[in-house]
Amino acid sequence: MLVFASTASYAEKDDEEKTKAMVEFKSAYILERMDLTQEEAAKFIPIYKKYITERINTFEECPLEDFDYKANNKLTEQEYKKINDTFVNGRINRALATKFYYEKFREIIPDSKIYKMQMAEKDFKHELLKRVQNKGHNHKATTTNKK
Repeated sequence: MLVFASTASYAEKDDEEKTKAMVEFKSAYILERMDLTQEEAAKFIPIYKKYITERINTFEECPLEDFDYKANNKLTEQEYKKINDTFVNGRINRALATKFYYEKFREIIPDSKIYKMQMAEKDFKHELLKRVQNKGHNHKATTTNKK
């Protein structure tokens, strides 16, 4: 029991560290593209980091992300309803959080810089997808056996 508890605690700390690293990485990427003054940056950074952390945590709680529908095709309608409700409510909560933080951002930076933030977030997402795709292609290329 003690081993299980320490293993679970270690995994949780590892997830927290990964989340923290992602928040720092993404924040730096976004800030680089926003042209904030020092005063704006000082106010913006802590709020933005909370915003990103909340979005990451909301994404991780999505029940459909790790759901293997082929292996779980014998669920009851009530179980499917619970999964679907959790998914939809997660999307709603994420949208409400986005609106909440948008209003906070508007208190400290102009809309033009919020727009730059949104475009930088879009670019960041595309960059991550490219990296993942490239890793997949590189992995396949290095593991393919040639005869």
